[in-house]
Amino acid sequence: MRLGSRFSTLFGVLAACAAIVLVVLLDATVRKATEDRVLDRVSREAEHLSQDWLHWTAERPADADRLLREAAAALACRITIVGADGRVFHDTDLPATRVSEMENHGSRPEILDAHRTGSGTSRRFSATESERRIYYARALSDGSVLRVSVSVAGVEQIEQAYLWTTRVAIFGACILLFLIGSAAARRFSEPIGQLTDAAHAIAAGEHGRDLPRAGGEEVQLLAAALQRMKDSLARSADRAEAERRLTAMVFERLPDGLVVIDKNLHVLETNVRFSRMIGITDLVGRALYDLLRHRSLYDLFGETLRTHETIERTVRLADDIVWQVTVVALPEGSRAAAVGVFRDVTRLERTEAMRRTFVGDVSHELRTPIASIAAAAETLAEGDPDEGEAAHLLGLIRRQSDRMRALIDDLMDLAQIESGAVE
Repeated sequence: MRLGSRFSTLFGVLAACAAIVLVVLLDATVRKATEDRVLDRVSREAEHLSQDWLHWTAERPADADRLLREAAAALACRITIVGADGRVFHDTDLPATRVSEMENHGSRPEILDAHRTGSGTSRRFSATESERRIYYARALSDGSVLRVSVSVAGVEQIEQAYLWTTRVAIFGACILLFLIGSAAARRFSEPIGQLTDAAHAIAAGEHGRDLPRAGGEEVQLLAAALQRMKDSLARSADRAEAERRLTAMVFERLPDGLVVIDKNLHVLETNVRFSRMIGITDLVGRALYDLLRHRSLYDLFGETLRTHETIERTVRLADDIVWQVTVVALPEGSRAAAVGVFRDVTRLERTEAMRRTFVGDVSHELRTPIASIAAAAETLAEGDPDEGEAAHLLGLIRRQSDRMRALIDDLMDLAQIESGAVE
């Protein structure tokens, strides 16, 4: 559900709750106010009637009942005269002949209150009228009680006129507030929705898309902040991509084989040189044990993960292939656990072997002329050779010296070739 719909739903729920609460409270208030008004009117009428009743009974006793009934008809109420002992002497809603049949009213709550405090009220069901009525009783000076009652249904009819008017007003006001709130919510949420859609699009890869700047000041500030964050992330992503490309280029251009593994000895990353060295492609995700068939190579990684120390060893494989392997442990907490560097030193080992053989051969070749020269020099120094023998020995020394000079020249040529001075 979008933000605007959520706000509209919230405003609708709040408006409905406010309407219900206001209607309930107002209904109770209107009913209470209406009853209070009715009781106030009845109490004033009872006060006037009590004075009139005392006058009628004193001046015109024969017409008192008729006058009482006329007053009840004019006031649209029921008037009852109850004696001090609770007997009913007059009741305007019953024929005069049946009044004496009415039950004693001395226990009625309004009559008891009238005897005790001078007036009393109650709201209850009337068995005589078979309806709910509101009663007001007033004590008279002769000890009797004048009681006036009105129908609750009549009071409710008066209430309904007020209630429906106020209910319509409440519901209309709540609907108006809901419409205003929904319009304000849409005006506020639509720019946020546009920002959200733009943010989702940027997150999906549309990095060239700009964020909208519509809406109020707060939304514009939010859009500007998101735009700055987006530009900063784009620059960071460009730098990271450039560094990644540089790292990948260096990684692939290295003359040595590289393999990065996790703590479970599974391959995370390799370069092309390592794939060529082991003769297998698609290495990422595979177990190192399946790739390095030589147990000593695999054990180097296991030992490094156990000891967290750098290990460097030279491993001789089949076909006189020699690898120099260095395994370096990486800091804990990262996805990678160790990196291995594989260097093929087979050619270097063969060159060293050839060098050793050559040195041995040269040493052997130098031993003969040196021995010949030493022997000839010793003969010349210790003996007394004749002229022919001396010439022979000098010739021998010259020949062997030339041989040694040739060997030394060969060594110098080889040194220049290795240094790159001569192709």
